[in-house]
Amino acid sequence: MEFFDHLDELRRRLIRALIWASFGVAVSWNLAPTVIHLLTDPMQGQVNWIWRNIYDGFMQYVKISLVGGLIAFAPLILYEAWAFVAPALTPPEKKFVWVTLPFSVLLFFLGVAMCYACIPLFAKFFLPYFAMWGLEDAKPSIDAAAYVGFLMLCFLAFGMCFQIPLVVIFLAKLGLVDYKFLALYRRHAWFIICVIASIVTPTWDPVTMMACALPVCLLYEMSVLIVRFFIKPL
Repeated sequence: MEFFDHLDELRRRLIRALIWASFGVAVSWNLAPTVIHLLTDPMQGQVNWIWRNIYDGFMQYVKISLVGGLIAFAPLILYEAWAFVAPALTPPEKKFVWVTLPFSVLLFFLGVAMCYACIPLFAKFFLPYFAMWGLEDAKPSIDAAAYVGFLMLCFLAFGMCFQIPLVVIFLAKLGLVDYKFLALYRRHAWFIICVIASIVTPTWDPVTMMACALPVCLLYEMSVLIVRFFIKPL
């Protein structure tokens, strides 16, 4: 294809992706109350929610609908990206993408689920510090908008950290690393995972970092075994 033909194809794919995203937002708009309940339920009874601006409730509703719609229709949006780049890939590369893409989505959702399961741990770690300010008998007042933003960042951080095994497998597929290399530098990998977890998580508390790092270390060990027995360079 000529250069301008590529641009035209890219424009069509972007328009379709925006259409799918719009459908996703429309669908998740009706499900936003359920999502809000799921996000706030682990903290109910422990805090009082406050809003700093009159429009904060609406803006958080829009944010949750937008993020939920993008996640719900992510397979269709990713398909448009795939359809644009697929002609440039060789058959082995196409096969590898088709195999790894579903696992990438699955790992991302596993990371999000792990983060959601850790919300009570966040509360147990952070809330006792309010007692130091003489609030033993009072519930802390938490900014609801800041809380939603904090959770969104945590979900994204956990989801991205859970992609590390696929990165390892991808590098092995390219022939840049092999089983001996991965096994030899195992401790270095664990250290790097912990450093990455401490950077990408919105807070620097050890609970959040370890909750993110330990599952990824286990996934790394699983990816080492996969590289040893199943992965051959392209």
